[in-house]
Amino acid sequence: MKNRRKRILLTFLSGLVLLMASGISRSYAQGDPVDFAGNWQTILIMNGKRDFPITIVQNGDQATGSFAGNGKIEGTVSGRVFRFKWQSDGGTGSGRFVMDEKERVFNGTYNRGSNPDDVDGTWSGNRLVSPEWRPGHKDPADKEPMPIPNKRSEGGPDPMGRMSEAEYLKKLAEYEERQKNAPATFAGVWSTKSGEKLQFPELLLQQTDKQVVGRLYASNPDLGVIKDGIIDRNTLHFTVWRPQPFTGRYMPDIYMGTGEFVMDADGKSFRGTILSAAASGTLIAR
Repeated sequence: MKNRRKRILLTFLSGLVLLMASGISRSYAQGDPVDFAGNWQTILIMNGKRDFPITIVQNGDQATGSFAGNGKIEGTVSGRVFRFKWQSDGGTGSGRFVMDEKERVFNGTYNRGSNPDDVDGTWSGNRLVSPEWRPGHKDPADKEPMPIPNKRSEGGPDPMGRMSEAEYLKKLAEYEERQKNAPATFAGVWSTKSGEKLQFPELLLQQTDKQVVGRLYASNPDLGVIKDGIIDRNTLHFTVWRPQPFTGRYMPDIYMGTGEFVMDADGKSFRGTILSAAASGTLIAR
């Protein structure tokens, strides 16, 4: 009798343990949906690397988001996983984001199909918050969306294309090498100063690949023309000539000297010299 009672008790306890374990397992796997709402700086990688912000709004387990290029995502959050459909000027597809335990970072994937668990490329994000932010608390950074760029770098690989990882890595390396050695863009109309004095209000430069010609003053070539301009990465070397007045026969331009401009990182300003005088320039129009 005692043995029979022991067997019943052990059977009951074993079932209770299994039931509790099953409940814990389901709770851990599913759980309450975490909060994806807020502003995120994301990186999408497939045929190139593309950085852009996303703003996500969440109501319960339903979430929507917006990003550059008329981009939208919409889907359901289950536990730490947000499965969604996306659409943009580049097409449509689906994907999923998986939140980390601190709710500051998600790692994810995306594809051009309808199954969010399929993988064509990776899509990860970092939450834009202050150091005081904690899970479950809104942050001032959530109030104002970050500026959204509306185009990728010219010549960069299309992040929404299809290719193998090996092909992608090869093309990405080639693109980065081109960018590293690519000539800066000096083409445009520039306002130049020497010290605090306005030197040439409308310096005109025309560029073909690494070669540059121009005028010291766009509407008046008599002040001087720029010839033999050659760009070495972010530096332009050139010569300055003064045209001779037309007298009925050809007269060669008069050599005046040289100049050098070094483009700043913003691509909209430079520093250097014109005819041995220190100068700086700011882009007016291109």
